[in-house]
Amino acid sequence: MLALHGLPVASLTLKALHASLPGHYRWQPLPALRSPYLNTAGTWDEFWAATSQRFKKTVRNVRNRLGKAGAVSIEEHRVVAPDSSVFADLLAVSERSWKAPHELAIATMPEMPEFFRGLTARASARGWLRLWLMRLDGRPVASEFQLEADGRVHALRADFDASLPVDLSPGTHLTAEIVRALFGRETVYEYDMGPGDNEYKSRWASDAHELRRLRIFRPGAYGTLLHTVEARVVGSLRRLRHRSAAA
Repeated sequence: MLALHGLPVASLTLKALHASLPGHYRWQPLPALRSPYLNTAGTWDEFWAATSQRFKKTVRNVRNRLGKAGAVSIEEHRVVAPDSSVFADLLAVSERSWKAPHELAIATMPEMPEFFRGLTARASARGWLRLWLMRLDGRPVASEFQLEADGRVHALRADFDASLPVDLSPGTHLTAEIVRALFGRETVYEYDMGPGDNEYKSRWASDAHELRRLRIFRPGAYGTLLHTVEARVVGSLRRLRHRSAAA
């Protein structure tokens, strides 16, 4: 089974698949995802002035609390070797994130460190890499791995050190500094924060892209069985569960 989970609505690939799949492969459309983004074509001052007083207060309070906790520094790296200390710092933040125990972090998900090492090397060579690190007294406490191309910045993974006190919110401060920096770049007009309507994304986003998802099943008996289970059996069970919950 081939699972495609991030195809923009206007994607030529998506249109080609819709035209070629029927009659050749069994396939299954899935509910769409939303990918929040921020239009950075204006200025930071204009964006900041348009935000609510509550939003401004939250961002300022986080900055002040971090300032009292230690020396805060923000770094952006565009060329990173997979065996460098910077990449090691990215993994260190990932290992201390809430995702780590669930094997959802870069450092703990099977084969994910190797994937990001290869991606980091390729993105560095192509000029796409934007790896952000925030440090507190020199210790890496938040990170964001981005790719930039054609005026868009795509956030692939963001992590923060979950061992810090909750009210320090290093991820919020790093996002604020990233957004401030992107508004100042004439080569960037959009900051795509990635799929998922998370609360921290909605605080910054101006809108969201719709991403289509679909599964394509291999020809043959096993592929047919998988398609039947996924498209009919699992679908029927989900509908039954929803009805039971609503009753």
